[in-house]
Amino acid sequence: MAHILLVEDNVDQLYLRRMILERAGHQVTPAASVEDARLALTPAPDVAVMDLSLPGIEDGLALVREVAAACPATKIAILSGWTAALHGRPEKALVAATITKPSTAKHLMDVIAKLVLCLVLILPAWGRDFTFESTGRGETVAELDLRSGTSDWGLARRQAAVAKLTVDGSEPQHVWVLGERKGPVSVFLGQLPAGKHRLTVERDEVFSALDSTLDVRGAKFSEDTGNILANAPVLYAREDTLGQFSDIPLLVYAERLPGGILQYTIVFSNEDGGTSTRGLMAVWGRTTDIEYIYRVGTDGKAIIQAKDHKDIPYDGPLEGHHPLLVPVTKNNMVAPTTTGKSKSAMRFQLVPMEVELSTHSREIVMDRAPWTYAVAAKELTREGRLDQIGDPRNYLYLEANITSTKARLGFKVRLTTETAWRMSHRDDRRLAIERSGWVRSTIALPAGTSPKQIAEFGYDCLPNEKDGVKDPGAACKVEQVSPAFFLTPDYLPGRPFKLPPTVIPAPPAPRKQ
Repeated sequence: MAHILLVEDNVDQLYLRRMILERAGHQVTPAASVEDARLALTPAPDVAVMDLSLPGIEDGLALVREVAAACPATKIAILSGWTAALHGRPEKALVAATITKPSTAKHLMDVIAKLVLCLVLILPAWGRDFTFESTGRGETVAELDLRSGTSDWGLARRQAAVAKLTVDGSEPQHVWVLGERKGPVSVFLGQLPAGKHRLTVERDEVFSALDSTLDVRGAKFSEDTGNILANAPVLYAREDTLGQFSDIPLLVYAERLPGGILQYTIVFSNEDGGTSTRGLMAVWGRTTDIEYIYRVGTDGKAIIQAKDHKDIPYDGPLEGHHPLLVPVTKNNMVAPTTTGKSKSAMRFQLVPMEVELSTHSREIVMDRAPWTYAVAAKELTREGRLDQIGDPRNYLYLEANITSTKARLGFKVRLTTETAWRMSHRDDRRLAIERSGWVRSTIALPAGTSPKQIAEFGYDCLPNEKDGVKDPGAACKVEQVSPAFFLTPDYLPGRPFKLPPTVIPAPPAPRKQ
């Protein structure tokens, strides 16, 4: 590996490129100014990677001359948005390579590999092949250890890396590699013929954020003969999300419903259409979009959730028993890939998480993958949509089993320092919950509120109305309350705690005759 002098006066870019180079095994000496670079010329580096604007072009050109004079064996590479400034200048003859910003990290690494004589550069960060053997008796699953240490979903140019996976040269599938996600991700490779196969995992240069890295650390292979995986959907990316780092599929879960029906649901990072962000927080307790997309029975009959939330029979293509689906609306209703828009350029084959939701809301799936909260919050931040709800870390997140008849229900708490109640529905019945069963909701509270400051917990029952007359049969009840939580500074679910006993609302006063 090489000793590299990295000269860049943008501290963020200096940090990112230093991390990329060090991950590949290089020794890096960072320099944030011409003065720092001069001090780093002893011992002479193998390669000097330099910006030209330091802060002016003439400053960079002068440094080129100094490095060439002081370290004749050092290869100089210019990494700048102003490489054209070298044209017609004598300094051009002193430069071994030019890289015009913006540039991918892989291109930078390739240039360095060519500059250093006899350098054998192993790049586990950019691609890797794995061989494995299939018995042919079940679905092959790959558990992948993928990292993107430079990625941050909340920052432009660094949102995430995308891994492209191909088996024996087949149609590729993709995996979002997020800096917020820790731990392996599992994908299904299909029911492969018995024998040896090759999985290639590489960074997708088209869809990865420019300043993201991909570290392919390892893969484990297994076979699954269960019907949950055999019927799991193949999902293509919604066309208007390609290259946008928005509304991406985060995970898939499956439920076994009565009658042997399997139901598959996707958690998307946000909802670009349909319910407002404020409504999502009040009625669902999160800003992700959780949509069931596919149901299939033991008889093979299947339905999908199509446009306008309509259930329609699925008559589209299958790979084995896997339906090929693509979202066709901004709130992620789906269609077969043979109708509407054709297959998009990104394909996902995530292994479903099997869940049983009789004693919890479906948001428990996010609790089991806590990084999903961070991704959702950072997407809102990056897209400038926090003005609709404020900081998600200032909300109380709660779950309860409720019964609501001819009414809507809203939760509320009173703090020890206040006399008024703070309500999930913000005194707007449209933001109250109309369904029964296990539900999630949130209540906006002052920043820094602690569990000990919650003095009372209760609910409002808001009867349905017609022509201004409230339905006399309206009734609400909170049957059970799960522990609540706040988000940590990193947007992850914090330590759960019990809410005070539920305050039952007083019945309405009888009408005067």
